[in-house]
Amino acid sequence: MARLVGARDRLLAESRLRNEQLNEAHADLERANRDLRETMLSKEEKVVMIKEIHHRVKNNLQIVKSLIRFQMDQVQDARTTELFNECVNRVSAMALVHEQTYLTKDLANIPVDGYLNSLVRDLVYAYSVNIKLNMDIDISVKTLTVDTLVPLGLLVNEVISNSFKYAFPERSSGTIIFHLHGSEAEGLRMRVGDDGVGLKSRDGFHRPNSLGMDLIHTLAGQLDCDIHLLDGPGTQFELVSQKLARRKVA
Repeated sequence: MARLVGARDRLLAESRLRNEQLNEAHADLERANRDLRETMLSKEEKVVMIKEIHHRVKNNLQIVKSLIRFQMDQVQDARTTELFNECVNRVSAMALVHEQTYLTKDLANIPVDGYLNSLVRDLVYAYSVNIKLNMDIDISVKTLTVDTLVPLGLLVNEVISNSFKYAFPERSSGTIIFHLHGSEAEGLRMRVGDDGVGLKSRDGFHRPNSLGMDLIHTLAGQLDCDIHLLDGPGTQFELVSQKLARRKVA
């Protein structure tokens, strides 16, 4: 009888121990679930906050554009007005990146197509393009980060702005070219330009003597790309990431 009582007590003790261990495991699981929920909520809050920052930056850039346009209204000189307009377009290119970032679900990956379509649309409006415009677009890169899209957008803005201003005099149609391949991780290859009259001299490319061309070279450097002026037709630039160039050499 004493032996049975002793066995029963041992079983009860083990049962209580197992029950305590189960309760502790359950409590640990509840804490883990609570921490996970709080972490997820924190990430959601961070995303909302970052999006709000991009939205405010975009709004502030819109205010800058309005101020520049106000100054433009005070100017009579055509060349000065043109310079102001170029400045507006550059600010617009930056504002568009922040707008696309605000609208996208994934802050680290902004759709390239939507951004470029909006950029070209705004440039067509800014320069009152009244010729038949053909678009030779070939993009295999789906998304890019803000750090890459800002200099890329500004570079495309400079090249296409020059196309609209100089490439198609006395023509009823023209083609804008934009090809983009590769990836941010492995390197990008880009071709951008037009099939217009071309540069009067290649010296302006190799020894930049204008703000626009100087910006094109500077932005290519920010993209870690080598830039080349291709042979005609028109004015076309090729940019190749130094990552790709190094891989070819290797």
